[in-house]
Amino acid sequence: MPGLAAAGIFCFLVAWNEFIYAILLTNTLDSQTLPTRIAQFTSDQRVYNPGLLFAAGVFAIIPPVLIALIFQRLLLRGMLSGAVKG
Repeated sequence: MPGLAAAGIFCFLVAWNEFIYAILLTNTLDSQTLPTRIAQFTSDQRVYNPGLLFAAGVFAIIPPVLIALIFQRLLLRGMLSGAVKG
């Protein structure tokens, strides 16, 4: 069970951070993912606003951090299960 949970969390994190496929395969605003919207954030605005960009970045990392904190016990058990011979 811990190994499956660790693999599931890693798959979620890779899918969450996928940028190239998301930018190539989405063409409407409703179907775009959060990282692609943040990337378009700088091109949509005429004035560079670092505070708004940093706030969007913090908003984007909240779901992966929450998932990692919730499943921390299973994640650590799954990562360390093959490291030590018992």
